[in-house]
Amino acid sequence: MGGIVEAIVNVVTSFIGWLIPIPDIPEFDTPEEERGVLINKQSNNAQIPIVYGRRQVGITRVFVESSGTDNQYLYMAGVLCEGEIEEVEQIFIDDKQVIFDGDLDHGTTREVSGGDANFYKSGSLIQVQAFNGTDTQVASSILTNSTNWTSDHKLSGVSYVAFRFKWNQDVFSSIPQVRVTLKGKKVFDPRDSSTSWTPNSALVLLDYLRNSRYGKGLPDSAFESDFASFKTSATDADSIIQPRTEVFSSIAGLKQQLFNGYYNDNPNFFVNKSPTSSNQVTSISGVTTNPYSSRRYYGYFTAPSSASFNFKTDSDDSSVVYIGDASQTVDNLFKEVERNRDSKLVVNNRGWHGNAGAEGSKTLVSGSVYPIIIYYGNAPTNSNLSFFWRVSGGTYSTTLSNNFSNGSYVSDVVPAIIKFESNAVIDTNQKVIENVKKLLNPMRSLFTYNNGVYKLKIEGTGSAVKTITSNHVVGGAKVLGERKNNKYNRVIGTYVNPFKNWQNDTVSFPPTDDSNVVTEFKHATMLSADNNTLLEGNFAFPNVTNSYNAEALCEVILRRSRNQLQIQLTLTSEFLELEIGDIVAITYPSGGFNAKPFRVLGIEINEDLTVNVQLFEHQDNFYDFNTKNPIATIPDTTLPNPNSVQKPSIAVIDELFELFDGSVVSKIIVNITNADAFVDEFEVEYKESTSSDYRLMRRGSNKIVEKYPVKEGTIYDIRCRAINSTGVKSTYATTQHEVNSAFEPPNDVANYSIDVIGDKLHHTFDPVTNLDLDFYEIRFTSNTSESAYANTTVLVPRIGRPATSVTTPFIGTGKYFIKAVDKFGIRSTNFASQVISAQVLSETIEPVQTLTEHSTFTGTKSNVVAVDNKLQLDTSINFDSHTGNFDDGLGFFDGGGGNIISSGTYAFANAFDFNSVLKFNVLINSLIVNNINFVDNFDSVSGLFDVRQGLFDGGANASVDTNAILQVSTSQDASTYTSFQDFKAGDYVARAVKFRVKLTSNNTQESPQISALALKLSLPIRTEKGSNVSSTTSTSGKTITFGSEYYQTPSLTVIGQNMATGDFFTITSKGTASFIVEFFNSSGSTVDRTFDFQAIGIGQKQ
Repeated sequence: MGGIVEAIVNVVTSFIGWLIPIPDIPEFDTPEEERGVLINKQSNNAQIPIVYGRRQVGITRVFVESSGTDNQYLYMAGVLCEGEIEEVEQIFIDDKQVIFDGDLDHGTTREVSGGDANFYKSGSLIQVQAFNGTDTQVASSILTNSTNWTSDHKLSGVSYVAFRFKWNQDVFSSIPQVRVTLKGKKVFDPRDSSTSWTPNSALVLLDYLRNSRYGKGLPDSAFESDFASFKTSATDADSIIQPRTEVFSSIAGLKQQLFNGYYNDNPNFFVNKSPTSSNQVTSISGVTTNPYSSRRYYGYFTAPSSASFNFKTDSDDSSVVYIGDASQTVDNLFKEVERNRDSKLVVNNRGWHGNAGAEGSKTLVSGSVYPIIIYYGNAPTNSNLSFFWRVSGGTYSTTLSNNFSNGSYVSDVVPAIIKFESNAVIDTNQKVIENVKKLLNPMRSLFTYNNGVYKLKIEGTGSAVKTITSNHVVGGAKVLGERKNNKYNRVIGTYVNPFKNWQNDTVSFPPTDDSNVVTEFKHATMLSADNNTLLEGNFAFPNVTNSYNAEALCEVILRRSRNQLQIQLTLTSEFLELEIGDIVAITYPSGGFNAKPFRVLGIEINEDLTVNVQLFEHQDNFYDFNTKNPIATIPDTTLPNPNSVQKPSIAVIDELFELFDGSVVSKIIVNITNADAFVDEFEVEYKESTSSDYRLMRRGSNKIVEKYPVKEGTIYDIRCRAINSTGVKSTYATTQHEVNSAFEPPNDVANYSIDVIGDKLHHTFDPVTNLDLDFYEIRFTSNTSESAYANTTVLVPRIGRPATSVTTPFIGTGKYFIKAVDKFGIRSTNFASQVISAQVLSETIEPVQTLTEHSTFTGTKSNVVAVDNKLQLDTSINFDSHTGNFDDGLGFFDGGGGNIISSGTYAFANAFDFNSVLKFNVLINSLIVNNINFVDNFDSVSGLFDVRQGLFDGGANASVDTNAILQVSTSQDASTYTSFQDFKAGDYVARAVKFRVKLTSNNTQESPQISALALKLSLPIRTEKGSNVSSTTSTSGKTITFGSEYYQTPSLTVIGQNMATGDFFTITSKGTASFIVEFFNSSGSTVDRTFDFQAIGIGQKQ
């Protein structure tokens, strides 16, 4: 018995709930942030999503290539999702549906149809092939016409679309953006062992759990025998619910709806379409219709007798007939055939063909009423449709007036819905556990794991499987009442609305119009009960695409929240078989419970085989599907004149844009504001203001239109007009815009800091995020109080992005500045700076020579002059040096107006010779550079001579068009020198060194001006040590030779280790390369002693 107890002690049943917070199940993959499902991406290694049910998705471009004359063709492959899917239904290019010349069957090449209602009606403008993602699919015959897509590029197991676009400037302005409506993954159904498409929530979850490629990869042994709980849940999920009872009318015949602009007999085509016209018909005989149009007929057929009936269509082109079961509603049949195109199919006359006939039969019961639906699709030419019916063996009739009648129109009632559907786009980057929770969300289910087996149980109505009385309770009961933070009087649900371009939409319970809601759950009733406090909950249903399902979930959440009694009990071993999700009835007088139902949400088995359970109040009416109000699809409005379109308004901005290759260009963004509700698209055109011809920027429904690249500093004329659904155009809205985004300076550098590490400086800063950032520049001045960036010299000319740090040797006390520089050479507006002192290096280097050039500047000058003890660039004509007549001089006498020389040098008066090749460091002891400006020149000043304020030859300026660059030349023998190179902070190895300063100016009216210039040459401080050295008894002493010769004689320390009383030692012959030590005893005789030594000095001769 003890072994059994030990085996099951503390067994806890784990589960995941659709709403209740629970612990994660371990061993799942790393998540990645959620991405939008409608946007287009470009990647060759992105994760492939899974689509279940029916959804619209964007593509991931995995192949783009242009070819043909003038690259007129663009070939593109766009991955949709994991395969195998059921079918691709619709394709939208740049937010406009493309109407093709037939269904998008797997691997079939389609072209754009030529119907007048089709925006892309040029027959060869777009070719497409849709692939469902079978394992045996072949390469696209469209893409193999390109250069780099071969017959080996099959994308097996992946659903994708292949395109060939033909360039047309009136249609395409960039790579087309694609959205695709599709019926997703085929899944396994354990009820009949079939694999087919279904949005059934239970079967979708089972597929994800079993699939090893993109799901959890659970073996069948991880589920209970024969998937029993998933079968039960799937049947429950398949239930079809009619939220409102359909009311029959006395109107004879069938309802006819015309849809212009598309040839299709696919039931899913009609789901999100609004008919061009609707009317009642009492016969369908030789009906002609426009090219590229579809018709749908629906209503009810009352069987006049119990017999087999024949139904038939003659059509050019495709037609099909569906007949449902007795007592089934039309809406219910709509839903069924949308899910399964061949369900209840009686007549199959599909295809793009000449006039053809087909018939089918169905046995009906006298007096019973059956829903009937007829779909008809017409291709390029005017065509016809006839529908016939008869009792088998009788004469066919086309009359619909006696046995056919119409129930309430679809637009007048809430359509039938499937109880639990998952129309999901699953991100395979997410953790498996997160995707499992997402798939549980729309079906109110509990996914349990107990004793190594996974089960699924849908939370709904039910009866108690066990009764608990006081005799079964061990100890007392812990009762938990309602919690206000989980109690609601309104619940708002977010779902995906196909009728709003598959964007998020919201519903609420109770709805704004809660007239059909029972009094207890009307908003005013609950608000009053809650002390007029709005208790609102917001929940997301990402897999729900039906407003009525979303509202039903909101209703369940709200009802549960207002009845949230919980109880914790310890029960006897009779309840060891309880499972998560079971309903129990509790009769417990001390708690006031009399057969009160609770649902089991937690189980723990104790060592004594008692069972701890956590129970949540259960009410069957939590799950009643109440009557719902229809969602309004047509607002009350006064229709405008279709022949008059209001002019839109436009606002234009420009910004920088990074291309795929990393280059940065400018783009124009046109924001369109439209006040006309019936505008279908916008036509935006542009031109340079100096040009006479406009070019198309974009035509489509987007209200934000972009054009790149555009020229910086150029003025563009932009115009836009609106076009309504009948093709009527507005007048143009026009504006001008000058592109200046590239001329904006980059952001200032933030959080600049310098850490001193030995004799190195580690500069760090936050990255500047501007797209056109090119590099960072660090400058230096020895003037620690300097506040002008221009009065500095370049230390680090370029730190390329994306670096955010750089290490430099210490070059001296001073102030370090940093700015960001963009790809157009524009610096950030403000600098960041840090002051560093030479004291930080006092323990690592020692100055040995100072070279001071100011204030006399006696060195060699080339194109530079010393004026008032300040060094600056020379000018071609100076006032005092001019000869001849005063008014014969050309240019400005004070050096402005174009007379500043662009470059000059000043060589230090003397070189410095170390007399040996050494490694040395150059510190800037003093380098103060100002910038002077000659823009206010003598000759350019207006007014009286003695009225002018300030200096006649200019003053200080904050420009960075000038620079003073320290340069170095070294020699290994003090005879032959290298050419001068720009000074770089760091170590140099040479015997002798020369210095000069190169002064430059990019502005003919400015010059750098050096007022202080002094350098320090420093050598590294180094230490050599020895330990346990024997002095020997040689009367010549022990000679110690250093590993490398010092520049100067180092200081020495010698410590004897085994000295006797009276012992002493002498150090002789101290030099830069060695020294001699000799030990003596008290009698003055040489003795052998062990000693340690340390030499500290500067320099290391090479």
